[in-house]
Amino acid sequence: MTQTNLDLVSTSAPQAREPQGAAVELARAQLWPIVLWAVALPATWYWGEWLGEQGYDLVLAGSQPFLGGFNLEIEPGILMVLALAAAAVIYLPTLAQSLGWRPLLVTGWLAASAWTLALTTVRGTEDLTLPLTKADDYLRVVPLADADLSEFVATFTDDILDYPTHVKGHPPGLVVFLTLLARIGVTSDVAIALMYVFVGTSALAAVAVTVKILAGEEMFRRAMPVVVVVPAAVWIGTSPDAFFAGVLAWGVAFLAMAHRNLWWALPGGVLLGMCPFLSYGLLPMGVILLAVVFVQRDWIATAVCAGVALLVPVGWALAGFTLYEGIFATQTAWELDAASVRPYWYFAIANLVVLATLVGPAALAGLPGSGSLPAPVKWLIWLALFGALFGSLSGYMRGEVERIWLPLVYWIALAAAVPGPRRRWVAASVPVALACQIFIASQW
Repeated sequence: MTQTNLDLVSTSAPQAREPQGAAVELARAQLWPIVLWAVALPATWYWGEWLGEQGYDLVLAGSQPFLGGFNLEIEPGILMVLALAAAAVIYLPTLAQSLGWRPLLVTGWLAASAWTLALTTVRGTEDLTLPLTKADDYLRVVPLADADLSEFVATFTDDILDYPTHVKGHPPGLVVFLTLLARIGVTSDVAIALMYVFVGTSALAAVAVTVKILAGEEMFRRAMPVVVVVPAAVWIGTSPDAFFAGVLAWGVAFLAMAHRNLWWALPGGVLLGMCPFLSYGLLPMGVILLAVVFVQRDWIATAVCAGVALLVPVGWALAGFTLYEGIFATQTAWELDAASVRPYWYFAIANLVVLATLVGPAALAGLPGSGSLPAPVKWLIWLALFGALFGSLSGYMRGEVERIWLPLVYWIALAAAVPGPRRRWVAASVPVALACQIFIASQW
């Protein structure tokens, strides 16, 4: 072999190995969060069992870190779920790239709604409305609020201990909204359940609009197939927190849209201003909107949106309810509730395991490489993660975050734009959602 040939071998071999080595490193980076989650999930269950033996009460019915208990039942409804899962794996990756933008939004929204409804009714259609009829739900208070709505709002903090668990754990916003719906004739449990689902899944479209304005539609197209089938769909079904997710997501989207048309700052301000009157947990979760503010740097749109948002608490104060008094009263109610005895450190960690389950393996695989995404998308993901971490470490979210953190899921799931091929990751997300629905007897 000549010297020239030797030089060719010595220079070309490392170059041939370099792409392969980079691929291996990428695969490892995507794999370790999934492995960590797969180990942490059973570990938190065993940890919870051990804590129970030590005398701690997790108040989770044995399915820790989730609430609901175990209840394995295979019903005929699983056939619909499997059919939709197969369709998602086969068609969603192609549709995400081939559809026009508006058809893509509608398709994603309807597909996410169908996936959620199929999972929710896998044991029977009655599961769609069952959570709404329980003694601790919001609808129990609607007749009382309907009798004198202004009195209900003005005396809410005084009478908070007399209300069901979910009502006294939240501001009165949702009860007021449900009461107004009842006054125009919307009283059907089915109608309200469908409202929760469709408003909750519409957050997917709101996230898409935000991402397109800030970073271009390609980023959402890459993530969309996985975002549609996130395991969180199990809890989006008939959970009021899904409704909260839609309100927050559209508030952020309208703020982003106001950069192009200032009028969108008005509905954006109304929705964002309403968020803390629906759930106090939306206060730390609302940090997501900072991505829009600092990426666009449209201070006029931001000021108009903020001004409108500030009018909302003024209106509530005139009606007799203030956030300060509400938070203080709810904290008092929480300290008297069974949830307050749940061990802090267990849930500070277990909550994050639940979050990993909600967003699914594709988002987990993408998180280590999310720094390579365009800055706006990166900040949407990281701010959503910060909101979850802050809530978990605050000590007031001790369990049940599978519903509380629904407003964060679609934003974090944008990390699924990092790993490829799409079909593989859609196929990986589907069994996680199915397992959660089949094994966990969730209250939502």
